[in-house]
Amino acid sequence: MRLAALAATGVAALGVVGCGGEEASPPAPDPGGTGYFVGEGGGLSAAVDLRARGRELGLVRRSVGVDRAVAVGAVVNDSGASRRAPRFRAILDDGSSIRLASVGPPQEQGGGPAPPPPRLPAGAARMLYLVFPAGAPAERTVAIRMTPHGEAAATLRPRER
Repeated sequence: MRLAALAATGVAALGVVGCGGEEASPPAPDPGGTGYFVGEGGGLSAAVDLRARGRELGLVRRSVGVDRAVAVGAVVNDSGASRRAPRFRAILDDGSSIRLASVGPPQEQGGGPAPPPPRLPAGAARMLYLVFPAGAPAERTVAIRMTPHGEAAATLRPRER
């Protein structure tokens, strides 16, 4: 049930914009190459869209460098307590993983993206941007690993749109 609510929240949040180093065996391929991943773990639910489009996303891309892929994410704190923001890694088709930097929306005066909020209050939902390292092959992403602070990692799996 939480995944259905997250998917609705994630789609709503993603609609605003228009839409270490561990190795693992590769998850199943992204069905139809949707670029959309959903999952939950450690009291948090998340959705990540690698193919989102929109003005604000364009501003983030320009501020972090055009040679970097940027995904849009939504995180919901399903727990009854404030939680630290999770960390994210892209899992590639060969099983390797890439650390993704989390940034907030662009600052109003064109100063680049704001840092993401360090905590999520209980029941809160937040939108964030996940930035791939320069030149990283975002198109080879088959899953996203979310690691809530102090919890085991959860895998966000491909989902049909």
